[in-house]
Amino acid sequence: MNKTCHCWAFEAGSIQGYLHETGRLVDAVGASQLIDKLCGTLGAPQPGDDLLSLVLEAAGIASRDVSFSRRGGGSFIAFFGSGEARERARRLWTLALQENAPGLRWSEGLAEHESHQEAARLALERSKVAGNFDAPRLPEAGPGVARVPRTGLAAVELRRFGPRGEELLDAATVARRRHARGNSLTQKFSPDRELVWPRNMERDEDAEGDAASFPFLGDDREVAFLHADGNGLGVLLRRLADAGRERPGAYVQHYAAFSRAVTLATEHAAQAATRAVLLPATGASRVVPARSLVLGGDDLSLIVRADLALPFAQAFLEAFERHSREELKRLPAELRLGQGLTAACGLVFVKASHPFMAAAALAEDLCKQAKDEIKREARERGRDMPLSAVALHRVTTALADEAEGPGMHWQGRMVRAGLPAYVLGESRTTLPRLPDLQALAAALGSAAAARGPARRMLTQMHQEPFVARRTYARWRQMLRDDPAGEGRQQLQRLDEALQRLGVPPASELPLVPHGEGAFATPWPDALLLRDLLATPQGPAGEGA
Repeated sequence: MNKTCHCWAFEAGSIQGYLHETGRLVDAVGASQLIDKLCGTLGAPQPGDDLLSLVLEAAGIASRDVSFSRRGGGSFIAFFGSGEARERARRLWTLALQENAPGLRWSEGLAEHESHQEAARLALERSKVAGNFDAPRLPEAGPGVARVPRTGLAAVELRRFGPRGEELLDAATVARRRHARGNSLTQKFSPDRELVWPRNMERDEDAEGDAASFPFLGDDREVAFLHADGNGLGVLLRRLADAGRERPGAYVQHYAAFSRAVTLATEHAAQAATRAVLLPATGASRVVPARSLVLGGDDLSLIVRADLALPFAQAFLEAFERHSREELKRLPAELRLGQGLTAACGLVFVKASHPFMAAAALAEDLCKQAKDEIKREARERGRDMPLSAVALHRVTTALADEAEGPGMHWQGRMVRAGLPAYVLGESRTTLPRLPDLQALAAALGSAAAARGPARRMLTQMHQEPFVARRTYARWRQMLRDDPAGEGRQQLQRLDEALQRLGVPPASELPLVPHGEGAFATPWPDALLLRDLLATPQGPAGEGA
């Protein structure tokens, strides 16, 4: 007779909202460390000091009495031998979350079945509709209770700093601040304990006696919110499910090995990108020009200095492809999981004073947009795995509500500002390629290509597209008439890059047909890269 297994699936929800609720980097750092310490890591050699391990120990549940197919990144799928043990752990876990992570939203699902695989499926399905989504934020603010200006929640602590400074904190922010000086997450990016990871954007934000402010270059206060997410997990999970039906007794072991392989691939890729891009930019100060916020499963989120954002994204995506192949090849051959994964990345460039929550949400939207494009291309071309790609957007005024940015029109048709995705290096694709965008940016940044008309034309495309057409024509004529001949060479390079990006020859404006009755233009993306290429490179803390 088969023994019933009791499954419990848990996942922290609305993580970006929890990270960026106050809009301050120090609180986002604390929240990221708190979430990183919730569930521990699958496959750790010994129980850690994460909250879940402490709860299981307090509930009297030995490691042999519970198994995990997923654990880390604020989520887990656990299997217990009895419903009583599961309920004892769940009740204590709920109490521990309310005490240690007030304000955190989560979902959970319970299921029982003779098959571990079926129990997990049912638990995950039920977790979509069960959680603490509607739970009140305690303590509630009644009459006469002070509210925290940044969140509107009831103040529970008045924290004083400096000779005259003071700050009201709500319960969730107090919990975040307790974890702000932790290093469990940053250690996943680099084991070098002498590195300093910033906790404040500016020194005048320093309410904690913390000198680790963000290392900008000179007066440039632009940063990028980066969010990356793996592709192809659905394909591999279906293969894993097929293998589980063939060998039901090995399902938990195989799923756990797969989860661990993906986590290791993501961590190794983040370490490779950190070594290649971030560490050379630290200089003598050893302050890293970035701050890690999420690294778990196949997800990565961080804030990074603007000029380093695209190089970091490229290094991460390339390393993720390589390390995922290496890690998945180590799994049993019968699982057929050895082909490796790809990833998509959204980059949002903003001034450091812009609202964190909106910028982070836009980065996630851009990542999803890129994933939609590369999945569509994979279906059309019969690829098993989508290509790795990036999507980018620069916020210059108020934050746009959508990743498409401000609307433009040309000949009665909508024009999208920027292309939805750029694949990394694959030449056999119908999608625009990042090397071609970089070639366009280099052509726009040449000495022969005047910077003013290119920038002015983008403004005119928003406001007066027919005036933009005349500006574009005059600018091109000026390049053709360059007596030194360099202008004609740059115009040829520019046209070659535009055509590779999908702009038809002899176009009145640099527009790409984009679906039915619409256009898109790579012009703002190219201007963004042109400006970043012109940013003085140097160690953190050095002036421009």
